[in-house]
Amino acid sequence: MKIKHVQKHSRIGNQFVVIIAGVLLFALLSNAFFQFYKEKERSTNSLTQQGNSIGFLLTSISVDPLLVYDNYTVNEFARNTTQQENVIYAVYINKDNHAITHYIDSENPIIQKAIIATKTEDPHQLFNYLSEQSDILNLSFPVIFNDKLLATIKIGLDKKPLESIPFENLMTQVFSSLIFGLLIGVSIYIGFLKKVSHPIKKLKKSANKITSFKFDDELTIQGNNEFSELANTFNLMRITLKEAVTSKENTLKEMEQLNASLEDRVLKRTNELEKLNTQITHQAMHDPLTDLPNRTLIVEHLNQALTLAKRNNEQLAVFILDLNNFKDINDTLGHPEGDIILKQVAKRIPNALRESDSVGRLGGDEFAFVLPDINEDDAIKVGNKIVEVLKPSFNLTSQSVNIGASIGIAIFPEHGKDQASLIRHADVAMYESKRHETHVTLYNTSFDTHTPWRLELMADLREAIENDELCLHYQPQVNLKTNKVYGVEALLRWTHPKHGAVAPDQFIYIAENSGLINLLTNCVIRHSLLQINKWKEQGLVLDMSINISARNLKDKDFTENLLSLIEAHNSDPKRIKLEFTESTVMSNPDVVLSLLNHPKLKDLRYSIDDFGTGYSSLSYLKKLTVDEVKIDKSFVRDMDTNENDASIVQSVIDLTHNLGHLVVAEGVETQTVMNTLIDLGCDSVQGYYISKPLPAEKIPDFIKQYNTAVPLT
Repeated sequence: MKIKHVQKHSRIGNQFVVIIAGVLLFALLSNAFFQFYKEKERSTNSLTQQGNSIGFLLTSISVDPLLVYDNYTVNEFARNTTQQENVIYAVYINKDNHAITHYIDSENPIIQKAIIATKTEDPHQLFNYLSEQSDILNLSFPVIFNDKLLATIKIGLDKKPLESIPFENLMTQVFSSLIFGLLIGVSIYIGFLKKVSHPIKKLKKSANKITSFKFDDELTIQGNNEFSELANTFNLMRITLKEAVTSKENTLKEMEQLNASLEDRVLKRTNELEKLNTQITHQAMHDPLTDLPNRTLIVEHLNQALTLAKRNNEQLAVFILDLNNFKDINDTLGHPEGDIILKQVAKRIPNALRESDSVGRLGGDEFAFVLPDINEDDAIKVGNKIVEVLKPSFNLTSQSVNIGASIGIAIFPEHGKDQASLIRHADVAMYESKRHETHVTLYNTSFDTHTPWRLELMADLREAIENDELCLHYQPQVNLKTNKVYGVEALLRWTHPKHGAVAPDQFIYIAENSGLINLLTNCVIRHSLLQINKWKEQGLVLDMSINISARNLKDKDFTENLLSLIEAHNSDPKRIKLEFTESTVMSNPDVVLSLLNHPKLKDLRYSIDDFGTGYSSLSYLKKLTVDEVKIDKSFVRDMDTNENDASIVQSVIDLTHNLGHLVVAEGVETQTVMNTLIDLGCDSVQGYYISKPLPAEKIPDFIKQYNTAVPLT
């Protein structure tokens, strides 16, 4: 068998030698034949292009001097042009065919020859003589102003360099082509030899792997010949053996599992639960997207740093960083592209910090930093360094973008002696930085929550609430068992007449810190109840989810106001669902329990929003008589690519169901995630895969279209 393979290998090799020799001979002859003409053509084009470039330049700069009859300037233009390489003459001719310029390069051999031939140094006669010479490329360019011919620029270029194309270059190129062709020929020859030897080596290697019970590597041989057919046969044999061995191993494994003791199985499950609990604990204290510390952990770091600074009588700095125009990128390119930017920002920032410094993500595009033992000047330097590391472009899926940052700095103890005041003052400085586009701003006592910009927004927000200028959009919620829309979540929107669309987190923050939040929430509840009634009149019965702020719960009149609004609109309380964020529940547990247990609100439904972003909620959840738990979108969005997120979602679903609550998954953006949630037993979903938040008038048509679609299987 080996002798036959060698003979076949030799014959194929000989055939390739003949083919390669023929191709090389043809290539060399063709190259030698065309080389001279190509180089001459390139030189001619180059000379013409040079003349056109000079001519177009002169026509553009000569209009003004010609209009004012500045013959000196145009004569200087002609003189400077004549000094260019290959240029013999340049002359301006008026419309009467008389020369305006009189400069000639008397040292040019061609000009000297023309003087001898014409026996005169008159420029006009010399230019007429030169324009008739065949070895001179003559070009004309009209100078026109307002459709009027001011002059004609004539330029002559020497063609003789075209006749002196070096023969040495031609020979060098031909020799290079020969060497290159020989290298290609040898490479092709060797490559085709490997078409036989390499497949044999692959077959041998695959056979050795099979004998070693390694079945995962597929044997691939390109082409349509005996080797590729033999490779297919090897693959069939590999798959058959793998299935047989796998079946045997599975049988043995099942026997081992059946023989395992109950104690071992309990221990294994305990270890799994401990590992999952570790993951949940880590997730509770870290941002799931960037893996940076979240708000809870960064505040803990800040408290520790404050304790140390007070003990050692040191300064420390708190930074708040916000990305500029990040919302525009999210709205234009989508949230997945925005997530890519946030991940890259999280990787770049540590390059500007010391090992002792801490950085965390507060949420959205906002980051916080804690820098111990640092003064004001050094803090500003670090801030500028952070801005610098964020300057290079961010590579997204299909393009690159640039995005800046605004940083506010507060120094302990000058700007605050506790974590709350330092964070607040750094946040104020950040808004000043963003408003003035200064990148880095150190807090000043003149900066406070009543800056002109915030005062303007605060006043405009109050006016917008009083004039009913805010509007609600509604995001549909789908029951996964029926694939039908059963409810919506009311989401507030504000289009400012001067600043355009204001992000909800900005104006809600202002409302919470200016005493407007109760007025704003009452507005949302009132419009939501009105909309429920309008849809009901159209034959559309929906659940309405309304978000409640932690500040609302501190209002002693909140419960009575809520009851009054429900009674005034004759609303069905069973269709109203109040949503509290997990952090709201954990920071106001007694108030939330009191509201849930209020006798007059017993028919209302309650939901815990953004579940999973806080901590210790699992132990507290069993005390709350809520109807549903909404898993935060940060876990749901990437669960099809992140095993940790998928494990956490599954655990939350199982635990929540065991406590008798329904589960809603937020942030569903793909079919894959939706299918996974169905498999995990999730009850309902909402997100951009279903629909973005819609104006009220578009909800009926959307629900009609969605509910008549093919149900999930």
